[in-house]
Amino acid sequence: MTANAVTHKWNDMKVIKRVSSLPILFCLLLGAVSSAMAKDWVYSVKPGDTLWDLCLEHTNHKRCWLEVGPYNNVAYPPSLAPGTRIRFPIAWLKAKPVAARVIHVHGIISISLAKQQARRAVAGDELPMGASLSSGPNSFATIEFADGATLVLEPGSTIMMDVLTLHANTGMVNSKLNLIHGAAKSVVPKREPASDFSVTTPSAIA
Repeated sequence: MTANAVTHKWNDMKVIKRVSSLPILFCLLLGAVSSAMAKDWVYSVKPGDTLWDLCLEHTNHKRCWLEVGPYNNVAYPPSLAPGTRIRFPIAWLKAKPVAARVIHVHGIISISLAKQQARRAVAGDELPMGASLSSGPNSFATIEFADGATLVLEPGSTIMMDVLTLHANTGMVNSKLNLIHGAAKSVVPKREPASDFSVTTPSAIA
C-alpha cells in the first residue's frame, strides 16, 4: 500500500500491511507531546476544532469547558487556529496513556521524547504518546503495542506515536501512528475487545 492509496482502515482482524509515505503535505493530527509520567496530554488542533468539542470528545471532566481555557491561557473563540497546541491534564482524559515498546533494533535507530534530545534507541525503550522513532540507512526497528500488534519501521523512515491509549472500562487499545516519511509493516492480531490501530501518512490512513 502506498501513500497515494485511498483511505483504508482495519479493525479487529489479523493483517499484515505495508504502508509507505512520501515527504509531501504534512497532515495536522493528534499531537500528544507527553510522556507516561507527564501530567499533561497535548493535542494539536485540526481545522474546525473547538475547545467545547475537544472537551466532549476526549475528557470526562465535568468542568473541562470552564477550565481548559485558563489552563492553556487561551480565550474561547468560535474556532482554534490549526496547529494550536492545547494541554489537557491526563486525569481528565476518558482513556489513559499506555506506552508502546521497542523490542528489536538493527543498525542506527534514533528515539525522540518530549523535552529531551534525540538519542540512540535500544531494545526495551518505551515509546509514550508524542515519541518518535527514526531509522537510518540499512536500519530497522520493531515496535510492540499494548494489544500485541507489532510494527516494523523500515530503513530511512520516521514514525510518531500520536495516540496510545487504553480504555480501562473496556480494555480497548487505541493506537494511532503518524508515518512522517518512509515505510512500515504492521501485524495486528484479532482480539476481544477489538483494537483500533491506524497508521496515517501524508495522504492516506491504513
